Amino acid sequence: MKRLPVEGIARREAPGTQPARPRVPAGLPVPHPLLPAGRTLLATLGVASTLLGVVGVFVPGLPTTPFLLLASWLFARSSPALRRRLHEHPWLGPYIERFQDGRGLPVRAKVGVLAVLWATLATSAALLLAREPARTGLAALLACIGIGVTWYVAWRVPTDRRG
Repeated sequence: MKRLPVEGIARREAPGTQPARPRVPAGLPVPHPLLPAGRTLLATLGVASTLLGVVGVFVPGLPTTPFLLLASWLFARSSPALRRRLHEHPWLGPYIERFQDGRGLPVRAKVGVLAVLWATLATSAALLLAREPARTGLAALLACIGIGVTWYVAWRVPTDRRG
């Protein structure tokens, strides 16, 4: 009876040979061997995450960078070509690059985020109070959320003075 190698114990290679290693572009993690269906699933999830990141550019409260980082991770394990396209994209690539470099948001982006945030919160509070004047507690909650997000974006998120 033939014995199979036990997991966790290194196999002995023939003298003078190198163990087989998958070819991976520089900077990418070594992907786990996946079946084609697994790669397709990860690539599909990566596309969905990219779409959510794009929507997040326009919708306040929906984050962009986390979805793009998730997409990059999913593409790294399923399709290096899609990952490269995402990183080289003229609009989406800089979000990932800034995060990886630890640079944060440009001043212009911070001002834009806060302007859209407060315009959306003020509109929501006005519509809420016009419809149900007794809901001042919810309007106050919206104001507290706005103050918290403003504090976080203004003082906790690094400012990229280069862009």
